[in-house]
Amino acid sequence: MLRSARTTITTTQRCFCWLPALTAAAALLTAVAAGPAQAGEYHFQEPGPTGLLRVTSPTVTWKIWPGKDMRVTRVALTLNGQSITGVRYSDAERAVVYRSEQALPAGDYRVVCRVTFNDQFPVTRDWQFTVSPDAARSLPAPGPEQEAALNIANQYRRTLGLPDFQLDARLCAAAAAHSRYMARNREVGHEQQAGRDGFIAAKSWERLAAFGYAGGSYEDVEYGSPTTAAAIRGLFDAPYHRIPFLQPGAPLFGAGFAGLSTTLNFGTTNEEATVVHPADRQNGVPTSWDGNETPNPLRVHSGRTGGGHVGYPITFAHFAPAAGKSAIVVTGATLEAADTGERVPFYLNTPENDSFLRYAALLIPHKPLRAGATYRVSVTARAENGANIGRVWQFTTAGVSRVPAATLASAAAAGSNSVHVEAAPKL
Repeated sequence: MLRSARTTITTTQRCFCWLPALTAAAALLTAVAAGPAQAGEYHFQEPGPTGLLRVTSPTVTWKIWPGKDMRVTRVALTLNGQSITGVRYSDAERAVVYRSEQALPAGDYRVVCRVTFNDQFPVTRDWQFTVSPDAARSLPAPGPEQEAALNIANQYRRTLGLPDFQLDARLCAAAAAHSRYMARNREVGHEQQAGRDGFIAAKSWERLAAFGYAGGSYEDVEYGSPTTAAAIRGLFDAPYHRIPFLQPGAPLFGAGFAGLSTTLNFGTTNEEATVVHPADRQNGVPTSWDGNETPNPLRVHSGRTGGGHVGYPITFAHFAPAAGKSAIVVTGATLEAADTGERVPFYLNTPENDSFLRYAALLIPHKPLRAGATYRVSVTARAENGANIGRVWQFTTAGVSRVPAATLASAAAAGSNSVHVEAAPKL
């Protein structure tokens, strides 16, 4: 059944997790052929699954892809020393993929994967996993509430001109299990503790692996919203939690609910793009945000500890599949009313001053925006390879403000509209 509205509303809490599996590594290869030595480059992420699995037919995956002038020419995979047929390299997924057709008996397994580039650059990786004695043969199909969550999330995607999320049973199973854990133990967060009711695995990526998923991922969790739509809206409005929604391509998506606990899981894609929200020429944008997020993005600004209505957050995000350790560099940002050119003061979060950001920047206006007004945004930035990724765009707020009138009056009395932008990184 879909979660219905409730008459008792508790304090809503949101927690965000930016997973390290998003970062890819690069490596150099050398080979000596009949002539002079040759060299090439490839990129990879951690393989999987690993750890204790709750399914008997996992998908074995290693994301690894060639650099310039390189191509994958052969792949091979062994499981406990036995050669596996049916293994393939997927250009779309940029990964070696093996989907087991047979249920694996409970026990320990060692995977050895060998990928050859240009017929002369072999790369080998090995890892282990264990199939639990109580592992399921198959995962349940997503239910009506998970389907509803997908449809709601995709409404936000379509507003941005992005392809739909794709519902995935593994991500749904992990999300549902974590929501049950939070509800049973009256907790909100990304960690689980062994021995507590409903324990699957301590970390979010370990829970995904337990249900057979390997690859980059994000997790959003929330507590207290009375409906599925309200939970997803709250997560999307909160700027850190919004970032997974903005990914280019068609990422995998999963949702799980238990009582008032919500978990959303997101896969990652191999697409490269700069995405902003509100989108260019988007109408009906909210004027304000309640500041309810953990961690709170306002914590990095002197004199702000979070709480209280501010202007609706603006997100600038650059996604790249081969992103290494270098973050984007933001050198400037402005926000102004399109009709008057008046500058709007805002808090600026970038990788320079916010440890939770690497490939994104946040502009959070000091005060709620005017209803029915058009605003122009400019962000000057470059990617780790030096490419210009800056954007100039505009959006229009909704004709009616969501913030209570008393809060608007308080904000109006708080001070002038003088420009205040946090210091940009030095070049």
